[in-house]
Amino acid sequence: MTPLTYDNPGGNKTADADVVVIRLRAYRATFAPDSSDAPGGKTHITLDPYQFVEQQASKDNFFFNDLVCDNTTKLPLHIGFQGADGLSFAVDYTTVDGTWVVNHAHYEQTQFAPMRIGRVHAVVDADFSDFAFPSSAPDPRLAE
Repeated sequence: MTPLTYDNPGGNKTADADVVVIRLRAYRATFAPDSSDAPGGKTHITLDPYQFVEQQASKDNFFFNDLVCDNTTKLPLHIGFQGADGLSFAVDYTTVDGTWVVNHAHYEQTQFAPMRIGRVHAVVDADFSDFAFPSSAPDPRLAE
């Protein structure tokens, strides 16, 4: 069997490809309108689960729905998940002193009473800042 191969657009042989995806089984992936391939830009991909995937899932399942990556570092800046009845979870990342860290998390869910007579809506936001990193490893074996 001959493996699939892909050429770089424009014949640029120095560009690196981390991943090539030819098919996502559960999602329809599209570039968002604000997505950019500029070196200092951000790649923004929206992911919509196919209907057959949602039908087989429980009501508490999360599905990827949003991915934003920094084109310079190639690291995710934002990963979003969604589920039924407004269930959502998102994590935002940043780089501090060369270390990739979580700087924000968001969780949102609505719980319904039996027969949907009443509901409780909860939103949790957590912001992280003032990161500090030791100059030496806490365990000397980690410095090796």
